Amino acid sequence: MKVQKSLPVKSVKKTVFLFSFLLSLLLWPVLPAHTLKAQAEEAPPAALPGDIRISEVMIKNRSTFCDSEGMFPDWIELHNVSGHDIVLEGWSLSDSEKKTGLVFPAFLFPDDSYCLVYAAGIDAPESLQAPFSLSGGETVYLRGPGGSLIDSLLCPDLSADRSFTLKEDGTYHVCLYPTPGLENTTAAYDSWQESLPLPQTLMLNEVLVSDPNGRFSPYDGSDWVELKNNGSTPISLSEWSLSDDPDDLLLAPLPAATLEPGEITTVRCDQLGLSLNSENEQIYLSYKGNLIDFLTLRDIPYGGSYGRMSGHGGAYFFETASPDEANRNGRRRVSATPTAIGEDGIFSGEEPVLLDMEAEGIIYYTQIPASCVIRAVAVEENALPSRPLTLSYFIGENHSLPIVSLVTDNKTAFWGMYETSWKGLEWPGNIAFYEDSGSFSIPCGISLHGDTSLVHVKKGMSLNFRGVYGQETLDYDLFGGGVTSFGNLVLRGGQDQTRSIIRNELCEALALNASEHIIGMRSRYCVVYLDGEYFGIYSLTEKMNEQHYANLIGVSKKSTTVVEPPFYIGYPIYEEIFGFCHDHDMRNEKNYNVFLSRMDVDSLIDWV
Repeated sequence: MKVQKSLPVKSVKKTVFLFSFLLSLLLWPVLPAHTLKAQAEEAPPAALPGDIRISEVMIKNRSTFCDSEGMFPDWIELHNVSGHDIVLEGWSLSDSEKKTGLVFPAFLFPDDSYCLVYAAGIDAPESLQAPFSLSGGETVYLRGPGGSLIDSLLCPDLSADRSFTLKEDGTYHVCLYPTPGLENTTAAYDSWQESLPLPQTLMLNEVLVSDPNGRFSPYDGSDWVELKNNGSTPISLSEWSLSDDPDDLLLAPLPAATLEPGEITTVRCDQLGLSLNSENEQIYLSYKGNLIDFLTLRDIPYGGSYGRMSGHGGAYFFETASPDEANRNGRRRVSATPTAIGEDGIFSGEEPVLLDMEAEGIIYYTQIPASCVIRAVAVEENALPSRPLTLSYFIGENHSLPIVSLVTDNKTAFWGMYETSWKGLEWPGNIAFYEDSGSFSIPCGISLHGDTSLVHVKKGMSLNFRGVYGQETLDYDLFGGGVTSFGNLVLRGGQDQTRSIIRNELCEALALNASEHIIGMRSRYCVVYLDGEYFGIYSLTEKMNEQHYANLIGVSKKSTTVVEPPFYIGYPIYEEIFGFCHDHDMRNEKNYNVFLSRMDVDSLIDWV
């Protein structure tokens, strides 16, 4: 194995006029104070294409920073690469070829500095606010005083709080760690975070999504938020709220309590009606509806958290959460996962299989001697280790069925769950699927599935895709048409696994073929390898859950509730449907119509 170290990161350029912040006790405004407004004494050089580059854009600022009004504007960053100072008077920035957009006043733009323009639909050129907002698929145009095109950029449809950033090699990439008004480097991001002041009142101190250690009760996986009184006087929580929606800051009022200066408390999100996503989410803290604090939740590692460290500005990632304790050993970023050059999968074994991997500043490569699973992480300076890259190689195995490679993060924990048939536990891992027409690999949570099958040697397993593992959904045409986006899958060993392993799958297929209106579970047979070892033939099956029904019916996941059987007298669904039929004369048309409003009778008839 050879290792090539990365080049040193260039120091952050100091640009005073572009990055003066208006500080307040309650917010993090970063509206640049363009204090060096001046008129050049001599006529400026003619504007040429490439003099100024569009170096970074954000089309969905939800919690990266807010302005002095507590709003989250879209923004465009410009970089002067001309080699000389430029007076921007008469230059224009627009999201349309036919519209002028923002016409710059006489701002002096020093050489090799950065300029931040807000795109919030406000026509205020003196404060560099553009009369348009941004969206995916739009092109931003920068023109010189005479209307000549200097630069343009097509904005992709970015997720919230991701920026589209110009790299040193002249290409753009999606960036998790934006640097508004600064050089596009990780060092600049770290410096910017340190410059962000913390609220001198109640603040968000730590956030954990899907707690694997059970802060409130074992294995319940609760989301929680830790709050800290960062002020000098006691704070009553009675008029404070949490929210994950910037348009409804009063969404989740906090329970009544009083925090003394320096005191911290932890609140459980599900009891407040909140459900957080560690892949892409925002959390807001407000007082009487006024925004006080906010954090961007993205790429938080499983078991880790995101929050503040005493004596430092901005926010940090923590490899291990520390509820009700001081946060320590934080890192500004999570390292980028290594990427493989070339594909893993199934190989005949007739030729050597080579593996090349690359990461930020480091290149790994080696030769694969036989079928195996390889996992790799990257570690960057001032960053947590990356999420693992999982690669599976099957050399000369000669299977006729597709191959599923199931890899566990912790073999001891997995086998403890598997051998004791302990339902309710979930451990992180990865599933990869290989067939002639394609493949996928996605991190997941692995738990046991079923009831009767748990006494068998081959137990059913549920594969759950969640943001906390790195990806919320699997998008792959696994079963040929129909639903192609999945939140879960199931590996079934079959209750008749000692014989044919077809009973359930055959009956399901016959039912699905009987009517196009029947909702059922599609499945495919596959050969399963667990941590690189042959584990038997399984059926890879859709799982009936909120996401699956929502996709089939064409409604939102939030509007769908799945109630698992059996149902007993006293259960709401039992009383609303079966209890109602038992207690009322169904020959009465009015009663029968009530029943029809609660049960899809045609679907029930089709199924039975």
